[in-house]
Amino acid sequence: MFKRVVLFLRPEEPRHASCTWRTVAEILEHHGANIHIAEDQRAGQRQNNQAPEELQRCDLVIAVGGDGTLLHAARVLNQYASAPGSGNDTDVNAQQPPLNPPLLGINTGRLGFLTDIPKEHLGTTLEKVLAGAYSIEQRSILDCRALHGKTPICKQIAVNDVGVFKRKASLIDLETWIDGRLVLRERADGVIVSTPTGSTAYAMAGGGPILHPRLHALELVPICPLTLSHRPLVLPGDSQLSFRIAGHDQVLAALTCDGYVVTESLRPGDEVHVKAIPEALRLLHPDGYDYYRSLRDKLNWGAQPC
Repeated sequence: MFKRVVLFLRPEEPRHASCTWRTVAEILEHHGANIHIAEDQRAGQRQNNQAPEELQRCDLVIAVGGDGTLLHAARVLNQYASAPGSGNDTDVNAQQPPLNPPLLGINTGRLGFLTDIPKEHLGTTLEKVLAGAYSIEQRSILDCRALHGKTPICKQIAVNDVGVFKRKASLIDLETWIDGRLVLRERADGVIVSTPTGSTAYAMAGGGPILHPRLHALELVPICPLTLSHRPLVLPGDSQLSFRIAGHDQVLAALTCDGYVVTESLRPGDEVHVKAIPEALRLLHPDGYDYYRSLRDKLNWGAQPC
């Protein structure tokens, strides 16, 4: 069924991951698949806008590692979907990016909200997936662009969240705009914009609610605001958010996408613009996947106290 498969591996633990990915490769080869190992590249630092041939031709991507490995794979795929000349640079709401193979996660990490298959059940579960026992779920991602006036500073894709944070002990002054309307000015450690997928990540740690992944919504979570009244907001999925670094002090701020630092040199007057790209990510789940069971298992819901 899947004849061209690209594997993304977890680079930090090559010895630990080696046995797992070789098992994956053996199973895929047994089913007649042609396998490629993705080259080591950081999303957003491509040398050109041309996707590698193995990504252009693949019909399945497998991330072997933790959630970070899967997030990296998703960003690599979507960086080409949003590259100039791909047809999506000006229309980030395109429904079908040029590179959109399904993405399957095999968990060799810790929590694994996105990597569905534990390595202990790798063989039987992957065999069933290759036999057609799976479902595909479409999820939104975030398009993030930083500007100094009208001059672009950087742009990036995020699956979980975009964050604007202080770099040092001093708070940063932030203006938050939604759909061209000023929402608030505040001093804080930072702010997070999250997709429903990312609502179980940093946003949850910051006190935000868990959003079901089928919701077309965004989540705005302040980080340690210097006020008692600012609470997380759930917004329509087509909202366009802007953050302006305010104040007169030359306090630098950092921009992160899925925890990856994109820049650490945002200055007063710089702006960060964030909006969703709907249905840009296709997650492949093994048959029987249950989102609520995943929450129950990962967050220890219902566990009896010692």
